[in-house]
Amino acid sequence: MTRIVFLTLYLGLVSGKQPLALQADAAVKSIRIVVDGAAVATLTAPPWRAEIDFGSALRPREVVAVALDGNGEEIARTSQLVNVPRPSAEADIVLAREKGRVMRATVIGRQLVQ
Repeated sequence: MTRIVFLTLYLGLVSGKQPLALQADAAVKSIRIVVDGAAVATLTAPPWRAEIDFGSALRPREVVAVALDGNGEEIARTSQLVNVPRPSAEADIVLAREKGRVMRATVIGRQLVQ
């Protein structure tokens, strides 16, 4: 099961240029960063870091990190909403694929407020 996670969490309001850091398994050969549906960066080697520009307006945005294998095929993805209220708990579903087919799913939950 290939994993990719945000090391940078945008918990407050953000605008302008901001650092982004990710962690990914060894199977990941590149990571495409997409903000609001538009590709803004492609990272080709660890450390998986970039600077992304959220613009000057404080508006809700979605940041998606798409992990690609050596053939350019998607093997994992994660996303983060920016400039929106965060829920007190979150859950992610991680899909394990083999030869392009989903073989199992893992639910990872975390409580942000106790």
